[in-house]
Amino acid sequence: MRTLTSFNEKELRTAFSLFATGVCLVATYKDRTPIAITVNSFSSVSLKPPIILWCIQNELSIRDAYENCDQFSVNILSQSQLNLSNIYSQEGKDNLALEHIDNKRSLVPLIKNAIVQFVCATDKTIVCGDHTIIIGRVEEIHFCDTAGGPLLFHGGSYASLDCTS
Repeated sequence: MRTLTSFNEKELRTAFSLFATGVCLVATYKDRTPIAITVNSFSSVSLKPPIILWCIQNELSIRDAYENCDQFSVNILSQSQLNLSNIYSQEGKDNLALEHIDNKRSLVPLIKNAIVQFVCATDKTIVCGDHTIIIGRVEEIHFCDTAGGPLLFHGGSYASLDCTS
């Protein structure tokens, strides 16, 4: 066991990366153009009322679009959607390609074949450190029964569940 009472940003990042997370695309509109960003900072907050949160880096050029939108979607990606995670994790690659959108059920952009899609109304934004926390009220949930297992991130790379035990 190693204990650090003094640590740098790299050591903190390494420690944070040991918590396995799911991978999501958060989508909304910027000037009527659908946009998306890859995040792994999604969390449930409350069942009553239904509330979630996610975080966006303050330095990103699209932060204002998310801070000021009325609605957004959180789309939990499946293992087969690793390519979407890679595309929308790049700064400046946030315009959502039409072939990735499933808008049959909502006015906010949804990602085709995501395991689950949450449509949320923006409730609050809180600037905290180098990120902004975006809190949303869940208004709709859409499940994809054929999506497969979740896309995970752990230790700085993608991972999958071993369900053999």
